[in-house]
Amino acid sequence: MEPSCLIIYDRIAYFEKDGDLRLTIDHNPRYRANDLNLTSSLEGTPLLKEGETILEIKVQDAMPLWLSAILAEGGICKSSFSKYGEAYKRQAYRAFNG
Repeated sequence: MEPSCLIIYDRIAYFEKDGDLRLTIDHNPRYRANDLNLTSSLEGTPLLKEGETILEIKVQDAMPLWLSAILAEGGICKSSFSKYGEAYKRQAYRAFNG
């Protein structure tokens, strides 16, 4: 096996002391399908539109009510997004459409 894609992002992580809540915010997610050397650069093709970020919330038990209220107030609802899956779709589109 050998690597075929490099996913790069800038992450801010928060965690609850003595709890099971973890929040991560990924800014500027990008990918490369060539030059997969980790020491080359941090350049890549963007996976999101300018200004968009990925918020990931991980919790073992129930989400805290205070967080549920904040998400509801902001109109933020659950969805799925795979950085690798999005990169794969873009590479496949390029391969088939030139």
